[in-house]
Amino acid sequence: ARAVCKSWKKIVSEAGMEPLEANVTGEALIDGIQNQRMLESSLEREAAIYNEKQRAALAGHMTWQTEITPTMRKTLVNWLVEVHFKFRFREPSLALTIQLLDRFMSMDVVTRRRYQTVGVTAFMLGVKFEERHNPSLGDLSYITDYSSSRQQILDMEKEMLNAVNYDLVHPKPTDFMTRLLHASGLEKPAQNHLPKGEYTAVQATVHFFLDVIALDQQFLGMRPSLLCAAAISCALTVAGRPAWNRKLGFYAQCTKEEVTFLADCVLASAKLSVMASNCLTLKYQAPRMGGKKATNVPGVFDKLKTFLANHSAPAKTPKPLTQGSNAPAPAAPGPVTYALV
Repeated sequence: ARAVCKSWKKIVSEAGMEPLEANVTGEALIDGIQNQRMLESSLEREAAIYNEKQRAALAGHMTWQTEITPTMRKTLVNWLVEVHFKFRFREPSLALTIQLLDRFMSMDVVTRRRYQTVGVTAFMLGVKFEERHNPSLGDLSYITDYSSSRQQILDMEKEMLNAVNYDLVHPKPTDFMTRLLHASGLEKPAQNHLPKGEYTAVQATVHFFLDVIALDQQFLGMRPSLLCAAAISCALTVAGRPAWNRKLGFYAQCTKEEVTFLADCVLASAKLSVMASNCLTLKYQAPRMGGKKATNVPGVFDKLKTFLANHSAPAKTPKPLTQGSNAPAPAAPGPVTYALV
């Protein structure tokens, strides 16, 4: 561990910054090394997967759906966020659910009749992969008001797994969150030990903006690490701090222009979503997601609602997403190495 820490600190110090684990020993150091390795692995997979073709397919898939509209997608994602919250599952399984939905939709034209079956099957696979317990087929059929039968869900599961080549380990925004939160200075890993299924106010704020991103199709095709960095930038703004710092950019491998521009887009989208989305109100007013826990103490949702009502971000649209599906997307960053091994 000493050799690993020494080489790691040298790399970060050469960039003119203090390492995140400076003067840290014991379990905190071990956790830091593990989180760094996870970040590197996720960035490498992201660079390999999110090429120009993949991002263009994800960004443009709604344009070639003949029966599914952007409003229908928002309605389905709103429902999935609400269902996921009521089952008390963790946030990575929701991120995987939305990712599988959009990946499948980018590969196949889906009819209106099958759309909810696609959504509930993505939910089933996301939960199967990320959670220790998952709903029964009967439960899944019930939450669709039996519009999707057990057999239809099973058939769709096979179809979806074949479409994504049984690959459920694409990087998700939540994969980057722990390390990038630490890099941003908003929260250290040691500060977030809570009972399972509960989140700190900082975590809940970032998850709120990630849900806003999931609901809005204009963010389709963006790299997960960039989306996570933008959500953290929004949380920094809400906290009254600068929306960018060098450590966040260094660890996320994103430029200031990329992150702050996208964060402005997310804030503008959040201002609309907080008024129109039932799932966000339901989810973030709950105590386990930073909601009000005492009579006169505002929760995360109340603070966000007040902030967004008073915030006047310029209306922007992410440029890579407004282009046609065949337009070139920005090149993905190459694999990042901090010499941990």
